[in-house]
Amino acid sequence: RQLLEKIFAANEKVLVFAKYINMLKLIQNYVQNFMHVPSFIMTGSMPKDPMQRQALVDQLSACDGAAILSMNPIVGGSGLNITCANNVIHYMPEWTSTKTDQATFRVLRPGQKKKVRVYHLSYTKTVEEALKDCQDRKRAIIGEVVTENRPEDEILEPGDLLRALNMNPLS
Repeated sequence: RQLLEKIFAANEKVLVFAKYINMLKLIQNYVQNFMHVPSFIMTGSMPKDPMQRQALVDQLSACDGAAILSMNPIVGGSGLNITCANNVIHYMPEWTSTKTDQATFRVLRPGQKKKVRVYHLSYTKTVEEALKDCQDRKRAIIGEVVTENRPEDEILEPGDLLRALNMNPLS
């Protein structure tokens, strides 16, 4: 709640990603009824027609000042450009870091003029903390194997891929 209050006080828009429809609905109801801010929701029950999804994004964009769009990371994770928002909240961590990254990239698109802030909410000493650690390790592995702007003979050393595949996220 405090994070949303801070974002809304700055008249900014926010995307909130959560896995479960019930959580998305709770967030939407709370924001509409207690914070009195326009709130939109996108779930898997929405038709996959890009025009309908874009219409929802257009409604968010048309709001003067603060507004929120809550969605599942898979539903909102690709094909949408939502540059009217500059805050992203990941309410529940995903097992797969690429889903989280894809969701975040909805606001990091050409045309984004504001500084983007990304928040990952989780409880310490829970499975959520373990998920975050696992995601960090996955990103480290990808960083070791996939590189940019390196000479062709330095892209992969003979043991790089094998070493990355032998890493144990549980150790």
